[in-house]
Amino acid sequence: MSSEKHCREINMFNIKWLNIQKPGDCHGQTLIEGEYNCTISLSKECSRFNYSIRLSGKTNDTEGKLSKVTVIIPPMKQTPSPNNATSNRGDVQSPPADNTTKILISVLGSFFGVVICTLLVVYRIFFQQVRITLPYPPKPSTSRPSSDQPLLGNDSGKKRVLILHTRCCEKCNHVLHCLGTVLSSTELIEPSIDMWNTLDISPNVPRWYEEQVKTSDCVIVLGSRKMSLRCQNLLEEGDDPLQIKCQLNFVRGNIAKNPDTQKFIPAFFTYNGSKKDIPDFLSYRWSHKLPREVDRVIFHVLNVEKIQPYRTQPIVVMGGNGHPFDEKKKELERAVQEADTYHKCSPQV
Repeated sequence: MSSEKHCREINMFNIKWLNIQKPGDCHGQTLIEGEYNCTISLSKECSRFNYSIRLSGKTNDTEGKLSKVTVIIPPMKQTPSPNNATSNRGDVQSPPADNTTKILISVLGSFFGVVICTLLVVYRIFFQQVRITLPYPPKPSTSRPSSDQPLLGNDSGKKRVLILHTRCCEKCNHVLHCLGTVLSSTELIEPSIDMWNTLDISPNVPRWYEEQVKTSDCVIVLGSRKMSLRCQNLLEEGDDPLQIKCQLNFVRGNIAKNPDTQKFIPAFFTYNGSKKDIPDFLSYRWSHKLPREVDRVIFHVLNVEKIQPYRTQPIVVMGGNGHPFDEKKKELERAVQEADTYHKCSPQV
């Protein structure tokens, strides 16, 4: 400390110091005369914490005033060299950083991470999603398939599905026939197509379509260029038992009564149609491209999903192990290829 500038008349100083944190061990006093600089050496134990210093000065005439200050000793930033050890003797080395808290947090984080990963593995192993395989066709002696499956809701044990389409040519009729057999091969779906029910249709054509649309669990509406053309031009001739626009009116009426119904499924075969050929009142719904998405159509009919992250519904395993579904699906793909080739060779169709 230097007081020469402010205390030129004071020639004697009495300095007392006291460690605030360790007053019993770290205290002392010193008297200096004729000087204005003083260095106080502290032991290692006393070179930390704060000090209270009392300084009293005295002149030849009168005694000076008392002044009390608190001095914070700064931590030592670097090791003093031997040359300036005396001048920096009051510097204090900072204590080593305590990393215990950081290490504890890291250990706890790693522990909880391992626990979460273990729980995920256990969930995948012991709580796998529910799966239901397609039942095989019943033996001839069996009167009807078992109806104890949770997917089966009516008396026949199958979902009743009506396929609405616009008749085009024999090749297209074969494609529709193969689609119906694919649905039927699941042993969970009972498809209905107008070309399979000629005798039932003939007594009252409009009544048959109305009842089918009303009572079926699902209705697959197959959009095509023929359907779009005949809906726009009523004079367009076709061999449908009932004009396709009249058939679609039954669907439109059911949706008007129950807008949230999910029983109507729009779809189209890519060789003779596209998404723009879906009727307008169904265009806002998700449409399926056939034959690539025939599995998705079946999942929709059965009200299940192929991939379910939350196990809300069971998963149906399609085909495998020689199930008839696999062969019927291949027949559908061959029929589509033949119809595609025929349409390319006969643009007027």
